[in-house]
Amino acid sequence: MSHIPMYVTTLLCTDNYIQDFVNTHLHDSIQYLRLSNNLLQYLNISYTQTLESMIASNNKHLHSIDARNLPMLEYVDVSYCNFTTIHSKMFQASFKLKRLIMKHNFVRTIDKSIFYNMKELNYIDLSHNSIRCIDVQLFQQMKINAMIGSTLIYKFHGNQMNQTCKNAIIR
Repeated sequence: MSHIPMYVTTLLCTDNYIQDFVNTHLHDSIQYLRLSNNLLQYLNISYTQTLESMIASNNKHLHSIDARNLPMLEYVDVSYCNFTTIHSKMFQASFKLKRLIMKHNFVRTIDKSIFYNMKELNYIDLSHNSIRCIDVQLFQQMKINAMIGSTLIYKFHGNQMNQTCKNAIIR
């Protein structure tokens, strides 16, 4: 992939057998990246300055992503992968992120500071994971962001959340 012309803005690499993909493969004209249906385990797309949208769904072994410092990133879909944790550094300094879709993974843990600086985040889908409870502080920050800007839509159905946790989220 090192021979990608500099004028390419969309890179479609779906339905291949790609096992490794790091940001050194990308240059700063790439805006749209599709890596679905591959054999990825780890994905590093950090510091890709122009990337706006990244879809890497249906990578059954994908359990870790480095998407830090992506100033233009607005859309991420890593559904049907193998994530168990959403940690705070995953999308660090990706301030424009609006939509995060991580449905049908194995997420059990969400770092409570993950969404703190994501002022434009208005849609998050974590449905059909292994979430039992979510720190209330996570939702307080998301609700504050929604009050300042747009409507916040979050989907958590298909998880095993206890009633106390569900009530805290609704408040």
